[in-house]
Amino acid sequence: MRILIGGGITFLSSLHAFSEKLSECGVECKVVMDRDYIADFPSKEVKGLFRSRKKFERLLSTFKPDAVLIDSMSKFGLEVIKSGTPLFLLVRGNYWLQNEWNLKTVYKNWLKGKLVKMRFKVDEQIFDGATAILALGNYIADVAKEHYPEKNIHVFKEGIESSNWYIEKGVELKHPCVGLVQRAGWWGKSSEMLILKKILGKMPEVNFYWV
Repeated sequence: MRILIGGGITFLSSLHAFSEKLSECGVECKVVMDRDYIADFPSKEVKGLFRSRKKFERLLSTFKPDAVLIDSMSKFGLEVIKSGTPLFLLVRGNYWLQNEWNLKTVYKNWLKGKLVKMRFKVDEQIFDGATAILALGNYIADVAKEHYPEKNIHVFKEGIESSNWYIEKGVELKHPCVGLVQRAGWWGKSSEMLILKKILGKMPEVNFYWV
């Protein structure tokens, strides 16, 4: 069995780790950067607009995947569906809520909003055409079922491997302390940290660290 795995740079290391585990089970895998083969529109990558489909078609014809797994919404996934290859979509977060916040913040400009809605239409086709949706946790699975109740949806459990962590020397934590592991990719999630204003006032002896 051959599985092609495509994704963006953010979680590429996780995809490689998953590929290695599948290989141990006898599954032949190949991990690629989706945008290296199919350009999205609209996109900040201008050179991608001149990229032909030949590289993508050659990838499918030479590797001959039985299935494709993607972890990000891109035209790469849509082209996989059009090719007739089963597509498994890994959803890492609340895609729909994130889009709501994007339209309220970074894309509230009329032109940007118009362009990003074009991307949303591509995303809808990917959700509709995916063989299965793999949600990263029960909460995301429940949210996905609200939007696609008839879809084949399963929970994908992605563990954290502590051996991949690295130690930052020279950092001494002041105790008692609390560590917050939080990305700042979109305001809807980051704004929740504003509650710290109230907490810091009531817990002046506690040190908070944001990772």
